[in-house]
Amino acid sequence: MRDLARVELDRIDKLRPGQGMLEAFGFLRGDLVNGFGGGAVEYGHRLSESTSLFGRAEAGYRYGGKPGGEYNAVAGGRWRF
Repeated sequence: MRDLARVELDRIDKLRPGQGMLEAFGFLRGDLVNGFGGGAVEYGHRLSESTSLFGRAEAGYRYGGKPGGEYNAVAGGRWRF
């Protein structure tokens, strides 16, 4: 998780201060027997020259060996001083 947060914050840090972004997408992982399909939404904002925030949530359905709904979320922030 820490690596995911670092990658997302590095991406947000490339925005100008005051700029933000919102992304939404669908996905399918796995094969015809076992897998997971769903959608995700991600928000990032470069608040100032030294502060960045992001949040990501995804939800979907797992099929195959352990079928059922599944969801997760991750959020992070960076403050440089």
